[in-house]
Amino acid sequence: MFAGASVVDPAGYDNVMVAVNRDGGSPGYRQRMPVPVSMWQPWLSWLGRSGGARANFFANPIVAVAGARVATLICYEQLLT
Repeated sequence: MFAGASVVDPAGYDNVMVAVNRDGGSPGYRQRMPVPVSMWQPWLSWLGRSGGARANFFANPIVAVAGARVATLICYEQLLT
């Protein structure tokens, strides 16, 4: 089973798709392009502040699901395509 989630740490957060099974879960995909300004705020780190979503521009959007290759897009990434 797959679910959407956020992985939060003191520096900011990642929007992820998590593969969940009886042994727990692990992020299978991290969002490549969060919504600029409202989510992705790269200037915060330039100002020495934390927060905002991280952009993983060059992450591979293809994940394996039950032996099939599936392209995963989260939120704003769908709008861009």
